[in-house]
Amino acid sequence: MQSRQQYENDFKNFKEDSQISIDLILKQQDLAEKQKEICLRNSKTFELFATCMERHEGKIDNFAKYLSIKMLFIEKQALECYKGNTNDREYERCHQRIESQLHDVYNEYYQGLLNL
Repeated sequence: MQSRQQYENDFKNFKEDSQISIDLILKQQDLAEKQKEICLRNSKTFELFATCMERHEGKIDNFAKYLSIKMLFIEKQALECYKGNTNDREYERCHQRIESQLHDVYNEYYQGLLNL
């Protein structure tokens, strides 16, 4: 009987601890997303964005993380570019710049795969 109560208490404690852990993880993810949005909003260049991200998420220490951050910044630039340009010439120039940046990122990705 006592071992059953101990088991039930242990299980109850485990459930409470795991719920606290899950809540903490979700809260940390929300904070990370907010920091990412702040970095995106305030950065005009990729270097500034990467520096801001490193400050909040730690060192960009692998290639996949680098490419992911680079793609996120290009997406932000594309949205700004497409929203802000009503002139066809400016829009086309912007579109070509974004396309070129995407091409460069894909080349870096494939080059990284070849170097594995």
